Amino acid sequence: MPTIEFHVLPHAEQWQLSRNGRRTALFATKQEAIEAACDLAQTEELSAIVVHDPDGHVQGTTVTTAE
Repeated sequence: MPTIEFHVLPHAEQWQLSRNGRRTALFATKQEAIEAACDLAQTEELSAIVVHDPDGHVQGTTVTTAE
């Protein structure tokens, strides 16, 4: 099981990136938040990126390992 979880989820008119339940940053677009999550996940030994749809439902999950 990944030790770090990054979530990309809607927040008002923006997209929020959170790490283990704590907001890390806000982005204007979902794609920007996903790219930031991928960049951060690459620095962790084992992590998961969970992307939510505009209604907050889980759209998909990716497990990553450090390069």
